[in-house]
Amino acid sequence: MIISRELDYAVRIIRQLNKTKISNAAQIEKAECMSRDFARKILGKLKKADIVSAERGTNGGYYLKVAPKDLTLWDLKNAIEPGPVVNKCMREGYECPRNCEVPCALHTECIRIEAIVEAELKRNSLDQLI
Repeated sequence: MIISRELDYAVRIIRQLNKTKISNAAQIEKAECMSRDFARKILGKLKKADIVSAERGTNGGYYLKVAPKDLTLWDLKNAIEPGPVVNKCMREGYECPRNCEVPCALHTECIRIEAIVEAELKRNSLDQLI
């Protein structure tokens, strides 16, 4: 599935942080109807991708490091679920067990579909979606 629950929730987290400027996991959980553990898991991935950062302390929380106008669904998809969206044969270093000398028609089609999906996920910035 291209738009997984994690990707959907990442968009919701970006929406909340864009609205509030800084929120902790409990505030995000309440505002966006998701479990705190799931919110923390996604926030960890977004932090690792340098999309969000966190401040400690009583007034701390998570905040955006990248403006929604500079983010796309493709950016979030790669932060949450890196790698191809179509087929595992698209992963770098993947060796097909068939190991044929002739080009695989399915692989060629996957390349075409992957390019279309990537272009569509890059088409709009998140500020247009949130």
